[in-house]
Amino acid sequence: MLRWLGYLALLGAFVAATAAFWLLLAHLYELPDEQHVLRIDRVQRLVSDAREPSGLSDAGAVEISLPDDWLLEGVEAEDVWYRLVLDLNVPPDRLWGVLLTGVNLNGAVYLNGSAVGLEGSLEPLSQNWNRPLYFSIPSGLLVPGRNEVLVHVRSFPAGHGFLGPFFLGPREDLLPSYDGRFFLQVQVSQLITITTFTVGLLIGAIWFLRPQDTAYGWFSLANLFWAAHTLKFHVSDVPFSSLHWATYLFITAIGFGCAVVLFFRRVEGIRSAMEDRLVLGYFAGSAILLAVLGVQSSVAVYPMATLLVGGTFAFGAYGFVRLVRFAWTSRGADAWLYTAAGLFVLVFVLRDWLLIVGYMERTSGQYAIYAAPALLLVFGFVLIRRFVTALEESETLTRDLEARVAAKSADLERHHQRIRELERQQVLASERERIMRDMHDGVGGHLVASLALLNLKPGAESGVAPMLEAALTDLRLMIDSLDPIDGDLNLVLANLRQRTHDRLERAGLTVSWCIDELPALDRLTPDYALQVLRILQEAMANVVKHARASRLSIEAKVEDERTVIRVGDDGQGFAPSCNGGGRGLLNMQRRARSIGADLTISSTEDGTRVVLRLS
Repeated sequence: MLRWLGYLALLGAFVAATAAFWLLLAHLYELPDEQHVLRIDRVQRLVSDAREPSGLSDAGAVEISLPDDWLLEGVEAEDVWYRLVLDLNVPPDRLWGVLLTGVNLNGAVYLNGSAVGLEGSLEPLSQNWNRPLYFSIPSGLLVPGRNEVLVHVRSFPAGHGFLGPFFLGPREDLLPSYDGRFFLQVQVSQLITITTFTVGLLIGAIWFLRPQDTAYGWFSLANLFWAAHTLKFHVSDVPFSSLHWATYLFITAIGFGCAVVLFFRRVEGIRSAMEDRLVLGYFAGSAILLAVLGVQSSVAVYPMATLLVGGTFAFGAYGFVRLVRFAWTSRGADAWLYTAAGLFVLVFVLRDWLLIVGYMERTSGQYAIYAAPALLLVFGFVLIRRFVTALEESETLTRDLEARVAAKSADLERHHQRIRELERQQVLASERERIMRDMHDGVGGHLVASLALLNLKPGAESGVAPMLEAALTDLRLMIDSLDPIDGDLNLVLANLRQRTHDRLERAGLTVSWCIDELPALDRLTPDYALQVLRILQEAMANVVKHARASRLSIEAKVEDERTVIRVGDDGQGFAPSCNGGGRGLLNMQRRARSIGADLTISSTEDGTRVVLRLS
C-alpha cells in the first residue's frame, strides 16, 4: 500500500512539474497590454501572388479572425495578403510600431501603400516562423482618417502559412513584449543549441575512452542530432532553399528519435542486435528517402516526413513503455529518473508535433526545445551521483577493512597464546599429514612427471619448465593455505588469483574474475581451503590443457544462502559421459565430497562450466 502511495506521489509531482513548466512558458509568451496598444484579430484575407500592394484587387477578399492557420482553413497558396482599415481621429504624437507575434514563414508590412518593414527576404524565403517581428512606423506615415495596413505572408510549401494576432501601438509599449519573446524564442534556443552540442561532444569523449559503454555513445549522438535540429529555432537566413532546409530538419529529427530509443535500450541493459538493426535501418531508410525527395525538390517530402516522424515518435513511445516496465521491475532510482525525464520530453514533443501538423494554434511556438534539456540534467545528475556514490562506497569499504583488520589483530593478539598452547600439537600433526599428502599428490606428481620427461625424451628441457612452474604454484598454494584465514574465502580466492592469473594469461586466455563480498565460512580450515583451491586449480588446468578456449571466467557469489563458485570457458567442450570424466575430474569429485560440497560439471560445444557449491 505504501509503495503504491509513493508511486502516486511521484506521478502527482511529475504532473505538477509538467503543468508548471507549461504554464511558465505560456506566461513567458505573454502578449502586449491591450489597454495601451491595438490588438488586430479581425482582417480581410486576400489570396494573391501579387508582389506589391499595387497588384492587389478586392476580388475574393473575405473577413476572417486571427490567428489564421492555412492548414486548418484549407488555404492552398504560397502568398496571402491581410488587410486592415484603421480609422484615426488624429495621428499619434509618438513613434508607433507593428508587432507580428507569429508568422510562417515570413511576412512584410505595408502602411498606406508604403513598405514599413521586412525581416530578411521573401525570395529566397527567410525562416522567421520562430521569432517575433517588430517594425517601426516612420513618423508621418499614419494620417488622420483612413489608414490601410497590409501584411504579406509567404510560406512554403503551399498551404502551410500562418499569421497570429498582431499589434499596433507606441514603440515603448510593444518593445517589452518583443524583447521578451525574442529572448525566449531565439536567444534561449541559441544557448540550448550550444549547450547541447557541447554536452554531446563531452559525452562522446567519454564513450571514445570507454567504447564498451555504448549508452554514452547513443546519448552523445542524440545530443548532436538535437543540436543540429535546434538550428531551426534561431537560424533565419539559410544557405539553400526552404525545401532542402526542411529536409535537413526532418532527417535530424528522425535521427534524434532513433538515437534516444537506442539510448533507452542501453539503460535497460538490452542488446538485441535484431532490434538495433531495425531502428538503425529505419533511420537510414528514412534519411535516404527524404534526401532523394529533397534532391528532386519534390514537395512530397513534407507528407512523407510527417509520416516518418510519426513513425519515429511511435518508436520512441514503444521504447518509453519498455523503459517504464524496466523501472517498474528494477525499482532503481536511475531508471525512474530516466523515465520521468523521457516522459517529460515526450509530452512536449507530442505537443509540438500536433502543432506542426495543424492541430494546435501556433502563436505560442514550440516547447520541445525547452523540455529536452531535462534529459541532459537527469543524465548529468546520474553520472555525478554515481561518481559520488563510488567514492563514498570506497571510503566506507576502506574504513570497514581497517576496522576488521584492527579487530582481528586485537583478537589474535588476545587469544594467540591460549590457542597455541591448546591446539599446537594437534594442528602440527594434522598439518604434517596434510602437507605430506598434498606434496605427494601435487608437487611430487609434477616433479615425477618432469623427471620422466627428461629420462624418456632427452632434450625435452623446454617442456619441463611448465611442469616446474606448476609445481611451484602448487607449493605456493599449499603455503598460502597455512596462513590464518578465519573463514575468509575472499582471501583464499585472492591468493589463487595472484598465483594463477599471469600463468593463465600467458596461456592465451582472457581471464575475468567476478568475486562478490562472501560471508565467513566457519568450516574454512586450511585443509578445507586447500581442497577448494585444488578443485579450482584442476578446473583451470583442464581449460589450459584441453579446452582450446580463449576466455575463462571465475565467479563467486551467494545463492540460496550457499557460497557458489563457477569456472567457465568458451572452449570446445567434452562429453564426460563418454570417457568417464577422466582421473582429474574424479579427483575433483573426491575432493568435493571430502569437504561436503556439491560439484557439478557440464560441457557443451560452447564450453565447459564447473560449479562448486560450498556448505
